[in-house]
Amino acid sequence: MLLRVARHGILIALIGSALLFAGSCSESDAPDGPGEITGDVVPPAAIGDLSVTDSSATSLAVAWTAVGDDSAAGLAARYDLRYATEPVTDATWDGASQVPEEPSPAAAGSPQEMRVGGLAPGMTYWLAIRAFDEADNGSALGPAATGTTAEALAAGFGRPLGLQWDAAEERLLVCDNAAEQVYAVSRLGEVEPLLSAPGPVSVRSAAGGAFLVSTGRFSSPGGMLLRRDPGGGVDTLAAGDLQLGGIAVDEQGDVFYAQVLAGRVLRLAGGQGEPSLVWDVGQVIGGLAFDGDGELYAANLSTGSLLRYTPDGGEPFVPDGSFGAPLDLLYDPARDVLFVSDAGAESGGVFRVSLEGSVERIEVLTGPVTGLGLDGEGNLYYSTFAGEGESGAVGIIPAEFVGR
Repeated sequence: MLLRVARHGILIALIGSALLFAGSCSESDAPDGPGEITGDVVPPAAIGDLSVTDSSATSLAVAWTAVGDDSAAGLAARYDLRYATEPVTDATWDGASQVPEEPSPAAAGSPQEMRVGGLAPGMTYWLAIRAFDEADNGSALGPAATGTTAEALAAGFGRPLGLQWDAAEERLLVCDNAAEQVYAVSRLGEVEPLLSAPGPVSVRSAAGGAFLVSTGRFSSPGGMLLRRDPGGGVDTLAAGDLQLGGIAVDEQGDVFYAQVLAGRVLRLAGGQGEPSLVWDVGQVIGGLAFDGDGELYAANLSTGSLLRYTPDGGEPFVPDGSFGAPLDLLYDPARDVLFVSDAGAESGGVFRVSLEGSVERIEVLTGPVTGLGLDGEGNLYYSTFAGEGESGAVGIIPAEFVGR
């Protein structure tokens, strides 16, 4: 909480400085409009070929051809891409939503593309784009493109937290913390209850076709680590008075799990017996994951960062504040990257993190993204919900959108 207050304080100070600076300019000092700074009055050409090339449940892929700085010559300075659920015209432009993180303009005539995220499933959107030069001359508005997002894979969950792709059964496992159920979801979106548990939080595959489930109700601290075998039998591997969260299994079959609020990671050698403490982070932690070299990572909810385990306690892997609330953590062996779900109310999304520590957001959502799952074809699944009483859903980012 103190960290958040400090960040808000810094932001307010910066805004105040900016307003003070702006107020010190006289009317004679201020430019009259676009082009006054440099004398450049020729705007970029209109982009006439914006099109929607693909869709997911919460995003549309768009493509266009770059224009120049002066009409079709040179290099433009920036783009302004907007979308709405009604046609985007000159009259409705100001009311349309601007897409964050547009790419920088390429040389005139070059193909460009990006994904517009944060959209609602099963909705039709109109998109339009302008190019601007360094003097802030804006192009005319070209024809709008239109596209419809795919339906969510499954919806109606209370609080879907953990996800896991079950390769043996070709299905997705979903932990609904509110309904106290683990569900199986087919590729067609068919939902089937598999396991009743007191607030399932995270699910991971185990040897022999089994899966592991950590539990912990939001309203009480009790937590357990469960193992469900393919025949439906359930064993309690660990129980305690702390909410349990992230689970990771190493190549030797040792099970690691997180005590979320206590910020500790424990290990069950061979997936059984008495747990031993291996990592005391001392802060609130979420997901756990091993990479291909056996390095262990943890999502740090207290600082909005990722940590990497070291024998002397751990080290920052990405800087504090890289995420709002990193909840789930997933390693992709095919791409050799980590995926992070951000459950922040305003920073929600899915991020790809290289093993060198670079961070890239690949799905922008306005709301918490909770669980992550990855199938054998490289499609990335995610769960999201708006809050108490709202319907949670599971969406898909197709493999071609997930990236390298």
